[in-house]
Amino acid sequence: NDDSILVFPDIVKMYPSTDVIEAVAKVENNHTANPNDYGFTTDCVVEALRICNECNCIQFNGKYYLPCKGVATGPAHACEMTDIRIGSITEKHLQTCPVETIHFSIYRDDGLDVLPGGEADLPALVQHFSTLHTNLDWEFKSGKDGAYLDLWVMLKDGKIETKIFTKSEPVYVGPSSCHDPKVFKSIFKGVGLRIRLNCSEDKDFDEAVESYSKALAISGYNFQTARSELMKSKHIDRVEYLKTEKERKQNVKNNKNKKVFWIS
Repeated sequence: NDDSILVFPDIVKMYPSTDVIEAVAKVENNHTANPNDYGFTTDCVVEALRICNECNCIQFNGKYYLPCKGVATGPAHACEMTDIRIGSITEKHLQTCPVETIHFSIYRDDGLDVLPGGEADLPALVQHFSTLHTNLDWEFKSGKDGAYLDLWVMLKDGKIETKIFTKSEPVYVGPSSCHDPKVFKSIFKGVGLRIRLNCSEDKDFDEAVESYSKALAISGYNFQTARSELMKSKHIDRVEYLKTEKERKQNVKNNKNKKVFWIS
């Protein structure tokens, strides 16, 4: 559909906008329905969350502050609280959206969807998002391309294509760091795979390899070595790799669950 556009809804000030009472109630309901394997009671979990939220002070310019609303940015529980809350809001969006969309995706405060009706349906979609929760404000960007997390997403000839996107040059653990040598080899492998999976076209992959090789060189690695190692991922069929991703993750999970006995 030539009218289709990408839409990028973004939550404004997500952490201070989080409804803590609502999120804790959701945790309580979920925990009651699905008790954990560690023996923590629902009351214990809820009380722990209350303490984390009410006693979570921050330091700024030599003074200490307590958030007066929402959750503070930074502590471990804050991300979980926002995710739980946004999960419920996402469900409401999917059940009540008045216009056709292709596939809504959201990570924390960054959303992505395809609007087949194009600009004509955008006002109705924006209005719909404004009604999802009284505490939430959304900003919208739209068009044939745009940034979503570490992707630059594009609509081309009726297909979604991507290439890698970064707001700033990445910094990596340098080769002089006191890490196991396997860690450094894993950096090349991990970065190369990420570039391959994020780039639909080989030309975008090649450009990203040059950029990330420079970033690795700045972190202390040899540019030519980094480039050579990253290029090893070019042969990977990204479509086939993504098709079998679920199976690979399950294998990793199964291996982690195996018991290991050490004999000295």
